[in-house]
Order: sequence, then structure tokens, then C-alpha cells
Amino acid sequence: RLSTPGGDVPDMEDGLTYADMSCPIALFDTKQSTQEDREADDAAADNSKGYSKNTTRALAIVRRELQPVNGQPRAEPMSFVKMSEKATRRAAASFFFELLVLGTRDCVKLSQAGPFENIEVRAKDKLWERMPIPRAEREASAAPSMATSLGL
Repeated sequence: RLSTPGGDVPDMEDGLTYADMSCPIALFDTKQSTQEDREADDAAADNSKGYSKNTTRALAIVRRELQPVNGQPRAEPMSFVKMSEKATRRAAASFFFELLVLGTRDCVKLSQAGPFENIEVRAKDKLWERMPIPRAEREASAAPSMATSLGL
């Protein structure tokens, strides 16, 4: 469908659709197709204290977007509409589900003024507790590490 973001883009050779790579949630546009993928995700969930691979990815994105500036919490919330602007429906739905998981685990506060309106995401204290972050997201994070800032 042409009205669907990414809908005018043909499927890739493996049958997966993809979002614009400048979209921060494009990595959520995947199909879990093989038994190996499911077993890898189960192992990742076991290693991350009950958080699935997608939940830890969402956690990394939310942390990066809501990271405090100069030690002060951000005044403006993260916007779901902005995050999913160039995403496919699959990526947006998957990321939305992970936001619900993070909300259930008391990591973020989700609010929406009315039906079909923007969803605002605000950090809660539990978001900053030590939780697993996938290696790729740690390395891709633009935030400097504590060790670097301390000169270690």
C-alpha cells in the first residue's frame, strides 16, 4: 500500500520489508523466521534477566533519547510520532509493544491526550537502573561513557 510508510518499497530478497535506515526504530522491522532465531532470542532473554532482545533494544533507544542533559532530566518527552516517522507499520507496532513492556516494568511513563494522538514517553527512575543493553546498542550510543568523562 502506498499509504503505509515503506509500502512503496519492494520486499528485500529474503522477504523482509525495511524502513528508511535513518529511522531510529528501523531495526524493529524483522520477521522471526527460523528456529535458530527463536532459540537465540530465548537465550538472550535468559541472559538479560527476563528482558527480550527487542525490549533491550527499545530500552537502549529510550535511554539515548531521554538521556539527561548536564545532569538535569529532559523537560520535553520523547515523541512516538517523531520516532516512528519513517518506520514501517511492523517496526512502529513492535516498538510500541516494547514501550508498553517498559511501561509495565515501571521504566517509562506513557501518556496520550486522546485516541490517535501522539504518545509521549517520559523517563522514570527505574529506566536508569543497571539493566542489560545489547552490545551493538552500547557501541552505537552517542553518549560518552562514565569512564571517558572521568579520564579513565
